[in-house]
Amino acid sequence: MEGKSLVAGRVRSFTGGRWPGLVGLLLLGLCTAWPGDQAVAQGFFGGIFGGQPSYQPYRPSQPYQPYQPYQPYRTPGYSQPYAAPSYARPNYAPSGPQYSQPEPNPGDQMVSRPRPVIRRAPSAPSAPAVAPQPAQVAVAAKEQNARKVLVVGDFLAANLAAGLDQAFAQETRLAIVDRSSEDSGFARNDRLDWTKKITDLINELHPDYIVVLIGTNDRQPLVTPAGRAAFRSNEWEDGYVKRLVTFADTLKAYRRPVVWVGLPPVRSATASGDFEYLNGLYKARADAISASFLDVWNGFADADGKFVPQGPDVDGHPQLLRSQDGINFTRAGQRKLAWYVEREIRKIGGFGVDAVLQGSLSPDNHIEVGPGGKRVLVGPVISLSGPPPGASGNLVGDRPPPSPVTGSPQYRLVIEGEAPKPVPGRVDDFSWPAGASSAPAATAQASAPK
Repeated sequence: MEGKSLVAGRVRSFTGGRWPGLVGLLLLGLCTAWPGDQAVAQGFFGGIFGGQPSYQPYRPSQPYQPYQPYQPYRTPGYSQPYAAPSYARPNYAPSGPQYSQPEPNPGDQMVSRPRPVIRRAPSAPSAPAVAPQPAQVAVAAKEQNARKVLVVGDFLAANLAAGLDQAFAQETRLAIVDRSSEDSGFARNDRLDWTKKITDLINELHPDYIVVLIGTNDRQPLVTPAGRAAFRSNEWEDGYVKRLVTFADTLKAYRRPVVWVGLPPVRSATASGDFEYLNGLYKARADAISASFLDVWNGFADADGKFVPQGPDVDGHPQLLRSQDGINFTRAGQRKLAWYVEREIRKIGGFGVDAVLQGSLSPDNHIEVGPGGKRVLVGPVISLSGPPPGASGNLVGDRPPPSPVTGSPQYRLVIEGEAPKPVPGRVDDFSWPAGASSAPAATAQASAPK
């Protein structure tokens, strides 16, 4: 009894009571007797209670099918593939009277706008439009005794001579003689010594006018007896002025009109400053020999005195005056440079003067170097009492005076002493009463007793 009670007590303690224990045993029996796959049951409970688990290989439900291209879905019973329905815009017009379709709103339509244009600010103000370069004028044949204008200097003098040739192209009584040398100057006597060359030119050509434009190539050291002197140094200026004095004294001894043209501005600011310095030396020497010094600086500079390639030409039109190198001149610039000299030549002496006034301009005159190196003018012997050869005894413009016209008011007043009759109402009408005619007064005077 004791053994049974002991087992029963253990069962009750395990099942937690009588009825709960019976329910547990019943469920255990059902699980062990489940009519299923034995292998599955073994695997499940074997894994829980320490048995050997069993594994089954994977078997797909359908065999593998290779990739097939997409086929549109076809509705069963239809031969055409399925297409999504097209949705048309419903017509909201009322069912009564028919109304016209309203016009589309421009705001609902896509408007193609032009692509915006990007305007960039110019880097520099645009230059004014310039006139075309003047055409070359054909130079007319000069007269045999035409006056000569001798142009000497460097390459800028050649530009000036070309402009003068155009300025006096149709003037047959004036000829331009260009004897400039492009690479010459006063600083390099080894290339061309203008103090000697000018004497040879005067004796050869006997010019009536001399035009000088020189100094562009003189921005360089000067060779002096003491050595090489730097440009614009005191030694350089002393040696340079001595050569200017010798050159100017030759021009003065020739006693011909001399026009000395100053240097114009150039693109280089440094060179322009040096040219202003040289112009001061040239002007002082030109004034010493009573020559005309023409300052052309402002004609080719702006309001600040700086170089400008463009400017008004001789007719006042905007024109390109300087070439691309910023030193030489275009045809319009040559013509404007020559305009200053042309005006001076026309002012100094007119054309068509009678030969009697040309005694001092005899072609027999020449320059000689006297004692001490002084230049003197030597000419032919001219009689002080007799008239020049070929001249008449009449004065220039001499003509008989006009004879007076008799019967004119001037003749009656000056020759006969008869005062003119007063005009009634004029300030010199002294008849009385005022406004009375002079005829009754004359009649009364004639009838008066003597």
